[in-house]
Amino acid sequence: MKYPIKIQDVTYHDIFNKTLTSKKDFFKEDYCRHNRKYYASDYADISDGTYFKKDRIVFVEYDETYERNGILKCAEYSKLPLNY
Repeated sequence: MKYPIKIQDVTYHDIFNKTLTSKKDFFKEDYCRHNRKYYASDYADISDGTYFKKDRIVFVEYDETYERNGILKCAEYSKLPLNY
C-alpha cells in the first residue's frame, strides 16, 4: 500500500512514486540549491531524472522509520505510540 508524504520528508535514497497509480519509481537524490528543488532519478534508468518542488506530495511504501518519526500514521498501527 502506498502512503502520501511530502518530498522533503522522504529519506535519502528511498524509492517513491509520483502519483498513487503511477508505475514509474523514483530514487530520491540531493537537494539542488540552484533550482531550489529536490532531484530524483528514475529507478530504471539512473541517467534520467526530474525535479520536485518543496511540499510536493509523493507516495511511498510503508516503512517503520517514517512512522517512528511521526511522518506517517497508518491505520493498522494506530494503536501503537508514534515513538516506540
